[in-house]
Amino acid sequence: VVTALGIKREQKALSYNVQQVKGDALTTVKDANFVNSLNGKIAGVSINKSASGVGGATRVVMRGAKSIEGDNNALYVVDGIPAETYPNINASDIESMEVLKDASATAIYGSRANSGVIVITTKSGKSGKPIISVNGTYGLSNIAKDIEMANTAEYIKVMQEAFDNYNLQKKELKTFAIPENLADFDWVGSISRKISQRYTASASVQAGNDWTQAFLSFGAEGQQGYLNKTNFGKYTLRSKVNQKLTDWLKVNLNLSGAFSRYDMIEEQDGSLKVLRAAREEQPWYTPYC
Repeated sequence: VVTALGIKREQKALSYNVQQVKGDALTTVKDANFVNSLNGKIAGVSINKSASGVGGATRVVMRGAKSIEGDNNALYVVDGIPAETYPNINASDIESMEVLKDASATAIYGSRANSGVIVITTKSGKSGKPIISVNGTYGLSNIAKDIEMANTAEYIKVMQEAFDNYNLQKKELKTFAIPENLADFDWVGSISRKISQRYTASASVQAGNDWTQAFLSFGAEGQQGYLNKTNFGKYTLRSKVNQKLTDWLKVNLNLSGAFSRYDMIEEQDGSLKVLRAAREEQPWYTPYC
């Protein structure tokens, strides 16, 4: 396993617990955020998905919150380099992930590792014949069980019964006001998608000999959110070259770039007030009345 700064050791030789997840297990979960694939695979690790929509950063908490005011999120280390924010990596480029939870395992990274460390090792070139890999996925998703909204006739019937019950109990004669021009508008359906699309595509090349190994990859993925006009798109490019100069000297070049686009509805507290307002709106009103 990889423990720190690219140092590899046998797991049985460690005095602390390290849990490893192979890259193949990460790609089986079709999610725009590869960290969500850790859910249920690592004991003592809580994966909290973002409420901001598709593509949002995931909060990883190990063995419970350790600070009231501080950040309880884990520290990410990609190929030996600590990342201050969530790393924008193509899941297909990951060779393995190691989760370090014990204090002795995270001590090398200082106070930033108080909440644990996720060590990510990306793929590298290998000696032998060139290997070209191309893969892609396409999927559709929908809400399995949504709240069924009442139409105008059903809404009037329920509200009229509510007023009748109130008048019977309070001995009053309040009436339910019904507009003259009634429409029948689906507010939730007008702002949401019945079916959301998602795709991933990646291509990589590995080649090398005893002295030089190279790896080059390109990835693209996109995902639609539940609400209209909420989308996520990401493009990544990664290049790794390992050059052996002498028997005792090696030079590694690791370059990566990523471009992400988030189309989301701005919510101050992430509670999706737009969806809540649509569910509470009377069905006889329309956006143009």
